[in-house]
Amino acid sequence: MAITISECSIFDSKIAAEWEGIYKTNAQLTVFSSYSFTSLFIKKFSKEKSRRSLKPIVVRAFDDKRGTLMFLPLCKRHDNYYTLYDYSSVPYCDAVYRTDITKDDFDYIMDHLCDVLGNNTVYFTKMSKFSEFTKYLHERYTAYKKRRCGSIELLRSYDYTYKLIDKECRENIEEAQEKIRTQGLQYKTDFYLEKPLSKRVLSDILLITGREETGLLKRMRRLSAFKNSAVLQSIRNGNDSLVAVSYIDEYPVACIYGFIRNKKIIVVKLASTKYGVGYSSIHLLLSDLIKYSVDNKLASSIDLCRTDDKIKSDFVSKKHHVYSFEIKL
Repeated sequence: MAITISECSIFDSKIAAEWEGIYKTNAQLTVFSSYSFTSLFIKKFSKEKSRRSLKPIVVRAFDDKRGTLMFLPLCKRHDNYYTLYDYSSVPYCDAVYRTDITKDDFDYIMDHLCDVLGNNTVYFTKMSKFSEFTKYLHERYTAYKKRRCGSIELLRSYDYTYKLIDKECRENIEEAQEKIRTQGLQYKTDFYLEKPLSKRVLSDILLITGREETGLLKRMRRLSAFKNSAVLQSIRNGNDSLVAVSYIDEYPVACIYGFIRNKKIIVVKLASTKYGVGYSSIHLLLSDLIKYSVDNKLASSIDLCRTDDKIKSDFVSKKHHVYSFEIKL
């Protein structure tokens, strides 16, 4: 088997073309595996204080006859390696692999990772169960951790989908709608699908996610987050993004942002202001997102990722897990 395992530069134009070619032909990969997102993340890697002791590295598996089989984005801390997004808000990690990659290919790659990484330990974290690479890891190794995740499966109509939501959760939605009506308030949700965001919308998101912090220094800190975060920069530029912001009497009360690919929405952030909590604004916003997605035939599911909090778990109709593996090379 003529496979070469080596470190490569993601900013090489040839690597970029190969990476994007693999990504476009593999529907299982999420937006976080795209070349544009990964390269932006690595470019901004050291901007976050929590990652300044880490070094990003990309491993490439190349076959003389078939070309590049897989890219493996990692980061190094001391003598250990971690999946690239381990120290970030990105919900899923994965290898970037061809659809025709085989178990023998995976075996060879894992057996020879030490050629590049040495006899160190690699932590494969946040690995989605839907990934073929994760399935391979499950067959060969034992996961040391798994975390609950879940999605909202979108049916043919909003009404059918709405009935799958927890009964108590539906009651919260209906009570909030009635409260808004009886108080004579105006409620609306604006959606931005793969569109660059205006300064006004960015400001509203900062207000919501910052929990209404005030002061110039705090505002500058939040603005800096947009510049230094690959997630927020991608959202801002409208790269495969979906953003929704809810308002009560023109005051921003809740927001949600994430990405969409192959009829699947992945939610990265869901937040509410203190004022919005009194109107169950997150419940209302998720209900609005379901209706918007079904009415526009936008997606077949909304992945809420980790469902540790009750609000998310009340909406989930299908559960899954992310896994972590500790592998000594």
